[in-house]
Amino acid sequence: MKKITFLITGIIYSISTMGQQVKLNDGVSINLPDRVEKLNKEQAISHARQKFNNNKIVLNSIDRRSFRHIYKVDDVLITLFVFDTTFKAKDGHIAELKKGLDGMSRGDKTYTSFLKTINNNSVLILNHIAIDVEYYNFYCYNANNTRVITGILEFNIADKDKATTILNDIINSIKFKD
Repeated sequence: MKKITFLITGIIYSISTMGQQVKLNDGVSINLPDRVEKLNKEQAISHARQKFNNNKIVLNSIDRRSFRHIYKVDDVLITLFVFDTTFKAKDGHIAELKKGLDGMSRGDKTYTSFLKTINNNSVLILNHIAIDVEYYNFYCYNANNTRVITGILEFNIADKDKATTILNDIINSIKFKD
């Protein structure tokens, strides 16, 4: 009986956490949680006003973004940037990018960064706090450095656990057409 209960619970959890696959362009797709909302510019700015205490830095940043791929999951704002053309970044590019960003952020005590390999993709993840808003930025390159997706997750400091789960779901689901 315990095995059946455990099995049913696992199946229900798996179904409830499945996301929807979003094709960002001909070369990149990701899975986003079912509860995702696609936002336009006005909705994103309204969310930032309400959730980020009308923070002018955040509002100006959002106002200057492309709104091709901006979403909200729970109270986490997600902006994705995908390039429609391929290119060839040199080997070691992402490590050099990390080194440069680490150097620029040397004085920020809240800043952390790390490199990971996920599904044969190279991923750089940054985390920092600006005033009362916390950020995850990520850069993900395919195995042969010809495609990239970058993203920003903005959230209240209290929502870090939720944002971390969303970030992990996104970066683990990135699929490149090589």
